[in-house]
Amino acid sequence: MKNMKNKGLLLFLSGILSLLFYQCTEDESTPVLLSLTHPSPNSQILVETEAGSVVPLTFNATASEGSLTKLAVYEQVNYGALKILLDSTIARNSIRYIHNYTVPKTIEDSTDIILIFEVIHTTGEVYDIAKRVRVNGGTILETYSGLTMYSHHSDKESAFNLEKSEIVSILDSAKDVSIDIADDTVTVDVDVNELSRTLISLSDLEFVHFPGFNFSKATSSSITQAYSSGEKSVKMVDIQPNDIYLFGRNEEDALGVIQFVGINDGEGNLNDSYVFNVKQITSPDK
Repeated sequence: MKNMKNKGLLLFLSGILSLLFYQCTEDESTPVLLSLTHPSPNSQILVETEAGSVVPLTFNATASEGSLTKLAVYEQVNYGALKILLDSTIARNSIRYIHNYTVPKTIEDSTDIILIFEVIHTTGEVYDIAKRVRVNGGTILETYSGLTMYSHHSDKESAFNLEKSEIVSILDSAKDVSIDIADDTVTVDVDVNELSRTLISLSDLEFVHFPGFNFSKATSSSITQAYSSGEKSVKMVDIQPNDIYLFGRNEEDALGVIQFVGINDGEGNLNDSYVFNVKQITSPDK
């Protein structure tokens, strides 16, 4: 078993070198040129995805002399035993193969999967290239749309609770309800009839303003990456329609993303409010 694990790791490392070599040169003296690509330009060596998702990979192999006699695809989970996904006899000097790999739905958190693509040349030489897939299998995204949170001065619900995933009253904090996001009209120096356009957390959440984040295609992986790399703040300030904020705790613990779709700030304060959508990272057993 140890030899199989070492083989898989060596194949992955050689796959990276093969990919880099292929992208940098097309030396015709190389017997077989290989490439293995993912549609995302940021996923050429490591693909980050979720359990149950489909990972499209395009494999190309070209022999400068002779021909290719076999194409095989292997799966290796956490550097364990190799599993054959494809074993096909071929007879051609080049091949382009699109493999749509489905990540198992039961995969655990932080699992690494190595996908190895292999061809055999007429000389008997074996050529391999690999792609690593990092899975956030133990998390899912819950989406909540059209949430309306009012100004504190309106005497309506002016806070958001993550555990319940619903708008709550700021007064619920006395009932041991966590006030994760709340209107900051109280501490911001504005007229009582104006919306502060500032939100804070009473549970130590931190926020990252990320206007270019793709909310509609967000995954727990993309949220985590964006939150970890962004500049943290304890407030969301000067909020405008279409603003996007990631939120979490500490430097790495991302919890979700908020997309503001409307700001209501009319006369008086009765209907002053924030309208937003939330995608929240949760565990499957929530």
